[in-house]
Amino acid sequence: MRIGNTEVRVLGGPLGCLGMILFSILASVLLTLLLNVIL
Repeated sequence: MRIGNTEVRVLGGPLGCLGMILFSILASVLLTLLLNVIL
């Protein structure tokens, strides 16, 4: 992945990148549900 002219290496290559994306989606969904339960 490139940001500007710097190369950013993701842990675990493409699979790690996909895992991080999936994790962030799951985390945001869980956080939203948790907030709804609290409020």
